[in-house]
Amino acid sequence: MARRGVESALVGAFQELSRIFGESRVVSAAGHLAQGAAQTRDVVDSNVAAVLGLAGLPSRRDVQALRRQLDVMQVTLANLSRKLDRVIEEQAASDSSDSAAKHTRKRATHRRGRPSHD
Repeated sequence: MARRGVESALVGAFQELSRIFGESRVVSAAGHLAQGAAQTRDVVDSNVAAVLGLAGLPSRRDVQALRRQLDVMQVTLANLSRKLDRVIEEQAASDSSDSAAKHTRKRATHRRGRPSHD
């Protein structure tokens, strides 16, 4: 909420300056100010990342890279899990059909081996 107050104060100040000095000059100055602020932020971010690195702590960029790698690993793990489930189901079906075939052969062999009562 404080950020909105600062933003509205800046907008009001730029509008007042535009009225006094002319819009093009204020827009140009605002552009330079924004560019300088962005460069300053980049330098600060770089310095903070260097200090975090020296302290052995991950930077925001490091954490984001790890998060992306974890996302990829989760997808890969989910795919492997589905494939493993499929292999287990196929193996169970194969074992079931093999067992039924052995049982059928056993019956047929047993029947042939009986003496005939004719």
